[in-house]
Amino acid sequence: MSKLSASTSDHQVLENWWRWLDDNRGHRAKLRRADSADDIMMMDAFYTFLYSKHNPALPLSTPWKDTKNFHAAALVCGLLARVKKNSLSMIKKEAMTEEQDAFKKESKQASFAECLAMPNSGGNSPIMSELRFQRLQKSESVDVFYLNMCRAIDLLKGDVPIHSMIDDVLLWYKEFENGLDKEPRNRLAIRWASDYFTTLSH
Repeated sequence: MSKLSASTSDHQVLENWWRWLDDNRGHRAKLRRADSADDIMMMDAFYTFLYSKHNPALPLSTPWKDTKNFHAAALVCGLLARVKKNSLSMIKKEAMTEEQDAFKKESKQASFAECLAMPNSGGNSPIMSELRFQRLQKSESVDVFYLNMCRAIDLLKGDVPIHSMIDDVLLWYKEFENGLDKEPRNRLAIRWASDYFTTLSH
């Protein structure tokens, strides 16, 4: 059962690999043509990613190379190849102040779900409609989740907060394999809904 997660160093390796794709467009093109995680696992580009062949001095941590985690790793690999820009979009969120025991607005980097709820450039409607967002949340298989995530990235025009997306993809796969956490607030769907609808209401 998959328990794959990304450490701080893994995040850096993954971001470096994503940047490396700019100069290795053949690998990126192959990955973008994939329709599923299974397709990705049959590509040389996946093993370049997995074993950090582009930079052996800075490898992914050992769990990524465990065959039981290949499916989750393939999802991250394929989706990263579709990202064009690491989003630095900021969003204002309410935070409790310690001094006055009151709320104030603070800016923070927008999460993946928050980006989906931001207004379209052409109007006030969100980048991803509520209906599409619900379909993404309710993805019933790895293949459906992958395709729904590809559509989400396309709607964002490839401008995606990489680290947030990686963590969300790995948590989705962990829940898919191992079941939901008993604590609702730790579940991806609840966190996504909170981020999406809170952003939508502002």
